[in-house]
Amino acid sequence: MASKGVVLIPSNKVRCRNLDPLRFVIKDIRHGNTEAVMKALNSSPELSGIFRARLMADRVPKGRSPLVTASQHNRIDLLHYILENYQANLEQETSTDIEGGHPVEGATPLWTASTLGHIDIVSDLIRRGANIEHTTDSRSSPLRGAAFDGHLDVVKYLIERGADIDKPNQVGQSPLTIAAAMKKEETVKYLLEKKANIHHKGHNGDTPLHVAVESGSSEITKLLVEAGAKNIPNDVGYTPAIMACCYGHQDIMNYLNSTFVLEQQELYDCYCLLVAKEVLSSDLSAALDWLLKAIEVRNAHPLISAELDKRPLEDIYDKMREPSTEAEARAILRNNMESFFLCAMYCERILGAIHPTTPFYIRISGDMALEESRHDKCMQLWLRSLQFDNAARMAYELQIIEDLLFSVRGFCSMLDAGYVPQIHQHFQWGVKEFKMAKESKISEVDVAYCLCRMLAVWFKVLEHSPENKSEERKRLDSAVETLVSLMEGKETPLLVACLHDITGAPKTNSAVTSVANAKLPLHSVVEVLIENGCPVNCEDLVGNFPLHLAVKLKEDSSLDCVKTLIEYGAHLDAVNHCNESALSLAKKKEGYRKNNQEIIDLLTLSLHRDLSLQCISAATIVKEGLSYVGVLPSFLISFVSEHDTDGLVTQESEEEGEGKLEEESSISTTDSSVNS
Repeated sequence: MASKGVVLIPSNKVRCRNLDPLRFVIKDIRHGNTEAVMKALNSSPELSGIFRARLMADRVPKGRSPLVTASQHNRIDLLHYILENYQANLEQETSTDIEGGHPVEGATPLWTASTLGHIDIVSDLIRRGANIEHTTDSRSSPLRGAAFDGHLDVVKYLIERGADIDKPNQVGQSPLTIAAAMKKEETVKYLLEKKANIHHKGHNGDTPLHVAVESGSSEITKLLVEAGAKNIPNDVGYTPAIMACCYGHQDIMNYLNSTFVLEQQELYDCYCLLVAKEVLSSDLSAALDWLLKAIEVRNAHPLISAELDKRPLEDIYDKMREPSTEAEARAILRNNMESFFLCAMYCERILGAIHPTTPFYIRISGDMALEESRHDKCMQLWLRSLQFDNAARMAYELQIIEDLLFSVRGFCSMLDAGYVPQIHQHFQWGVKEFKMAKESKISEVDVAYCLCRMLAVWFKVLEHSPENKSEERKRLDSAVETLVSLMEGKETPLLVACLHDITGAPKTNSAVTSVANAKLPLHSVVEVLIENGCPVNCEDLVGNFPLHLAVKLKEDSSLDCVKTLIEYGAHLDAVNHCNESALSLAKKKEGYRKNNQEIIDLLTLSLHRDLSLQCISAATIVKEGLSYVGVLPSFLISFVSEHDTDGLVTQESEEEGEGKLEEESSISTTDSSVNS
């Protein structure tokens, strides 16, 4: 076993100031303080020189572009001042948070102003020569950005000045497609008047009509149909009518059926999908109504029945068939598990593997089996859901996190019932989702949080499987190595393992609260991560060390994790950017958990026992305000700064500086050299 002590790090990982020299100017631009901006730039030739250079850069980090800041906050007067007094690159790119709060990389001033509907800034930038077709990294044009939020005045202005009306982004969404998806009815009307391509095909061959019915907008669906849109299948075989039923939009399906007169097989499939939506909503009366309609269509057309009868009966669904009589229908709907078995069967047959709805229903079927203590059946269904191609699920980021959390909760339930689940295949699935997270809106931190909890359950599995403990431990160790390797240079797994809650799901979600409150041996995960090279002293972006985070864990996990971190050399008196130590955070928890005093006593005793002269000296330097950057050796600068509260980051990031966009996540890997 590795030595339990200090984890040293490279000397270039030094906490030092990385503050933008223009930060106050940018702040004044953001708040529209023209006088303050003029005063700052006119009174300092050095600052003015930095400002000039910044304006000419091709790309700058998030929050550091004067032009994008002025465009984002609609500061037209400041934009005029800047452009009339300085030479500027109107095509400057940066990262900004606009669409749904997600970061947009490569945003220009014109794209930003267009997306936010700031027509005066849009017109001014175009008058000065801004490129009307300059796209973001995801190939979103200013017109597409304006159509996203339905800024009709900007859409009209851009089209009148020659913007490409059908220019798609990287997933094939044209301005008409995105306006239809976002239910921007007036924008859709205008784009149709201007002859936008109503048959434009995007991702999976989806037309504007496909996305309109998916969004549930009856008005836009009618607009598109009246303009010539057809109920034709996309590249994976889904018609708009099938899509409407997949999302439970009955009124749209009825309209499409009355307009296009659906073929009987398609009508039968539509009714089946509506059954699934009603079962999910627990409206069994409505589910029965749609199921009886489906049976009526089936029995009226022998070819449909003949094809269904040819399908093999599968053990995984207890050899169920799609019902052909009212008695069969009523019997199935009286049984919760069989109801979801039927829904999963419908989705597999109609939607296939690529649609996210299919693995969703298969997984719920597994949950129903778990409720009936059919643990083998549950595992079979869960594993079946993993076998499907889940690439399309990347648009359903919350569902993925929930699936991971439900797995953890389900494994805990199985172990409590004496059943030992196989973890490794689900862990591999989580690893796959982590690798794909960058291509979607999923937080890598949230996926890693789930993987750490899965590792904790895995340690419980070891306790319940003595006959093959050695083999299972090898699998677990391999999984830990995979996780550490995946997150190298990203958020350190140790910080994530000590998080008390997930960031990407509602706190009211039952899976989130169940996993957060579960009695899991997280301290074993903490220990094995440290043994695999994760530094015990590292920070997130607000200066929290693993020890800070461990103190915030639920009572069943907090004490053991704190003990483990201290045993491995956690820096006891390090403060975060709010000047809080782990001990001060623990004291805030007084009265909220049973063993809180035990944690406080442990931290207090450890501080008295282990506090070194080095720590006392560092605290004195900070308290007296003595200068130490550039005076002390680099590893001591790092150590002293852990007692400081100035919100510091790595020298390495200072060196990368202007050329690297800031990371989305709230966790960073600033390792620290410690000798407490």
